Amino acid sequence: MCNGFRFLRSLLHNLEERNVKVKIAVIGATGSAYKRTLPALENSDICRAVAAQARNAELLAKACERFGIGESYTSEEQMLARADYDMVLIANPPFMHRESIARAVKTGKPILCEKPLAQNAAEAVACAELLEDYGGGFAVAHHLRHQKAFADIKEILRSGEIGKAESACFRWGFRMNENAKNALWKLDPVLGGGGTLSDNGVHALDMAIALFGKPQKVAGNSAHIRFDTVFDSETAFLAYNGLSVTVSSSQSASPDFNDLVICGDCGRIEARGFFGEKSLRELTVDCGQEKRRTVYNDVNPYALEVEDFARRYVLNSTVEYCGSSLSDSVLALQIIEEARK
Repeated sequence: MCNGFRFLRSLLHNLEERNVKVKIAVIGATGSAYKRTLPALENSDICRAVAAQARNAELLAKACERFGIGESYTSEEQMLARADYDMVLIANPPFMHRESIARAVKTGKPILCEKPLAQNAAEAVACAELLEDYGGGFAVAHHLRHQKAFADIKEILRSGEIGKAESACFRWGFRMNENAKNALWKLDPVLGGGGTLSDNGVHALDMAIALFGKPQKVAGNSAHIRFDTVFDSETAFLAYNGLSVTVSSSQSASPDFNDLVICGDCGRIEARGFFGEKSLRELTVDCGQEKRRTVYNDVNPYALEVEDFARRYVLNSTVEYCGSSLSDSVLALQIIEEARK
């Protein structure tokens, strides 16, 4: 019965794959990809993972069976050389990204890399050197950019609806489970990048870069709350011309107040719960006597980040791509380094 079920499931996926437009080879399929990206793509109309790699053969087999992935490899080189795919998703830990990028660029295929680009600024620059003049297409996966609320916030700022932006506060906190498998490297000061800004906080930094660009000055504060090996509470202060942005990140705090708030000289934007794994449900623009709310449909931003990349770099869509560029991703890690001085 079990073998018959597997045969039918395999046959079904083979038939479905005839209509799949974009085939993905996943490097590191048993970590964050298993938890977030692969489940998100199960209902995608344009993307499917067709090949997967991981070092742990047992966990890899579980992932491939769970998501109906036909080809599995414990070697990155073998998967990239043998599998039939249209793009590469690098989803292993950031301290492994440089070597994976070096292998992936040899394929000439579009490469979407999980955040952060690397564990520190020096490694990020090294990654950028590998990608210099790369024509295959590259971006870093920051899911929060790929929801309508992000585009709406950009338009509100551009239009001047809240006046000139004067201050902004972005916060992403959660309480990390020190017994989780990924805590082994996240709590390593070298492998994990040194602190929470290099982990969840980089999403908030990426959002600051996406909305406001490169800051003129950077300062910061880093503290040990629960962990002695890494900074589990950090804040970066970004100074622009007439604008101050505070980015707060924690691996030891409640996730209940992970908000985006931008204040202008005649109004403010409030996105309560913006920083998280789910898409934003409600955006408020308050201009004193006038207040409006926009309610959004529930979407999976982890699916959107892959689909948007596939449309742009595989299907050659002319729609403006909103994802995180290589230069933005290097800048984020340089800001973290500067904030810790």
